[in-house]
Amino acid sequence: MATGCEGRHHRPARRFPRTRVKSVVAAADSDQLDSASRPSRPGESPVATLTWRGHVLLGLVFVVALALRLANWWGQWQHNPFFESPIMDEQRHHEWAQLIASGVGMGPRPFFRAPLYYYLLGGLYAVFGVNIALARLLGCLLGAATCYLVARLGVALGGLGVGLLAGLLMAFYWPLIYFDNLLLTVGLEVFLDVLLLLLLLRVATGDLASRGGEGGSLRWLLAAGVVWGLSAITRPNVLAFAPGVALWLWLGMPRGVPAWRKLLGLLVLAVGAAAAILPVTIRNRVVGGEWVLIATNGGVNFYIGNNPRSDGIAAIVPGTRPDWQGGYEDTHRIPELELGRKLSEGEVSRYWRDRAVAWIRAEPLAWLKLTLHKFRLFWSPVEIGNNQSISFFARLSPISAIYWIGFPVLACPAVAGIALVGRRWRTWALPVLFLLLYMGSVVLFFCPARYRLPIVPVLALLAAQGAIRLVEALRTRRAKPVLAYVAVMGLIVAFLFTNPPERAMFERKSDGLAHVNLGVLYGLRAREDPQQFEPAIQHLQKALELRPDDVTARIALGSCYALARRMAEAGEQFRLAVAHQPEYADSHLYLARYLEVTGQPEEAGQHYRQAVQLAPARPDIRCELANILIKRGSIAEAEEQYRTAAWLAPDYPEALTGLAWIHERNGQIPEARRLLQRALEAARSAGNAQLAQQIEARLRQYEQRP
Repeated sequence: MATGCEGRHHRPARRFPRTRVKSVVAAADSDQLDSASRPSRPGESPVATLTWRGHVLLGLVFVVALALRLANWWGQWQHNPFFESPIMDEQRHHEWAQLIASGVGMGPRPFFRAPLYYYLLGGLYAVFGVNIALARLLGCLLGAATCYLVARLGVALGGLGVGLLAGLLMAFYWPLIYFDNLLLTVGLEVFLDVLLLLLLLRVATGDLASRGGEGGSLRWLLAAGVVWGLSAITRPNVLAFAPGVALWLWLGMPRGVPAWRKLLGLLVLAVGAAAAILPVTIRNRVVGGEWVLIATNGGVNFYIGNNPRSDGIAAIVPGTRPDWQGGYEDTHRIPELELGRKLSEGEVSRYWRDRAVAWIRAEPLAWLKLTLHKFRLFWSPVEIGNNQSISFFARLSPISAIYWIGFPVLACPAVAGIALVGRRWRTWALPVLFLLLYMGSVVLFFCPARYRLPIVPVLALLAAQGAIRLVEALRTRRAKPVLAYVAVMGLIVAFLFTNPPERAMFERKSDGLAHVNLGVLYGLRAREDPQQFEPAIQHLQKALELRPDDVTARIALGSCYALARRMAEAGEQFRLAVAHQPEYADSHLYLARYLEVTGQPEEAGQHYRQAVQLAPARPDIRCELANILIKRGSIAEAEEQYRTAAWLAPDYPEALTGLAWIHERNGQIPEARRLLQRALEAARSAGNAQLAQQIEARLRQYEQRP
């Protein structure tokens, strides 16, 4: 092989060690990639090649995957009301991307979430304008590319048959088709994780280092490290793969490889990862004033998954509001009120982490039971959503009739396929270690279905190689591997189809959640278009049929009735909300508002006080309590509530206007004017035009005074 130094005397370049895995072009009448091993000649690098037909077949995987995703994209655009109106995490990523595209940026704080996805989305908006349909379309392209990479990884692991089958399984895996259409990080996570595995495997087998000797191998290890770092700044869970990579590089190399070469490989890999992560860390330090590796949501998420009220699914801290912004604010204000001082982002994260650790130490058996429950959720055949129903909205696609390949269809043959790895365990150790360690990182927190998607490519690969090896064993009449496969398959099928034990209840609640979301959406639209009240009420009534204890649905239904001037029905729903969940602050808050509007101030005040006791860190409730206290003449107590609210949220306009009224009443006009100026700026920043107009009117009154 020409090296660029022909005709000159030189020492052969040392090659980074790699296992001798062979993939050669078959005979002229065969277009399959041979997966049998042959030793390479001295000095020859193992080479993996595909015939042109092999490349065409792998290209068809991309085409099929893209066609399915485009069909789903079109169907969702036509039938899903949330396509142009994203909610929760999708809405947050969309809003952050717009801030980035406009040049405003993410503000003077460390990143709360790993930033790569929404920065890429912001770049897309900056170039093409804010276009949700285009953003979702590019997600489909990325998902199709992931299916192609899985096929290439399958070729490297077990030959063309394994690659084709694994790629097609990924292409038809319906949860991935669904999530590739969403403005979420998961599509980018899966793409980068598969690329990482492909680079690591090919570096070790020499596929990408067939030229350039040791330096070539190290360059590709550096590239793998960069991909690893990019994956980490998309979702940091992938850093849990570090022990697996170290173990695989250390033990997966052929015997006789010097230890220093293994250490060098690990070092180069770490340098590549650091090159991608350090800019985020430095930005957090410069902008936010704290050393935060990637993001600050780790402590909050750890507490969500490890507290006495955790169910392993809901991504909500107990006692906080269920919406994204409200929950974020509450998780900051609760520790600040408890500790009596303002906290940095890192301190907030450590507060919640320490609370989780304290509970684990105090209740180790309860924590172990919860962890086992989360492990079962991770392997549940049900696609569990944490803020949207996956199956309900997936069914809106016109191709949902072919959604046959879901988690159980993939997981059962995948686990059984491990039994047929046999002597190829060194090659398969890398993806299996990724599966185990990534699963552990998810179970440690909480387990909605989308968080397990990064291990789905490994399941597809194991299922594909198991199926092909099973056929080989049947053809050669080898009973032992067949019996092993059948035995493991029986065990995993029994486990999955009794998990969860009340599957019908899970599916009923999932559909109910979809109706809650739709009811809330139509309820918001009804503020501008009263004709939307009826569909909003219908969806919320249906939600309560499926989820009778859902207090959010009851409050939303009561709010719709109130806006539609059906006050008796509104009051009934608010009272039922309090009856169902008396420990939920919003139940009392909405009932108090209803009672105040309907002329029952005494009872309203009682429920406002109850809401403050249940959620003392919420400035909105304190301000509403202060307002009714003023009507009842309790000025001093009202001032105390306003001041506490203003301390919790220094730029909360309602608290500032309330304090301004107190100062005006006491004749302190300059201080009242100063507070109103701050309140006006805060109202404008929050986009509250109505309140801003009211504040401007009050300021004009001050100017007209002598």
